[in-house]
Amino acid sequence: MTLIASSLFWLAPASARQPGTGLYGTVTKSPTSPVCVAGHPCGAVAAGVRVEALRGSTVVVHTTTGRRGGYRLRLSPGRYVIRVLGAFRGGRRAAIVRAGGWTRLDFRLDTGIR
Repeated sequence: MTLIASSLFWLAPASARQPGTGLYGTVTKSPTSPVCVAGHPCGAVAAGVRVEALRGSTVVVHTTTGRRGGYRLRLSPGRYVIRVLGAFRGGRRAAIVRAGGWTRLDFRLDTGIR
């Protein structure tokens, strides 16, 4: 599997109510039909997609998105590659992050429908 894109993010705490360190967010996919119509969503949540955190080439933690496309990864402070796996053509599928609190990181995936 190849990484499509990488970005460096410095993460700040998102909430004092959640102890620990990690990432959370939503994975969406689009388009979901060949023709987008005004007033109708052309995208959807990506339920059941695997999200992984790697250090080097080792997966240290992973999860699967829920029915609303949400995920949460508890991470120790440090640098990680976060990747989303699935049969998608494009969109951001990977990011390099430095975890240091709870921070939101969303992914938008291209289904390739044209």
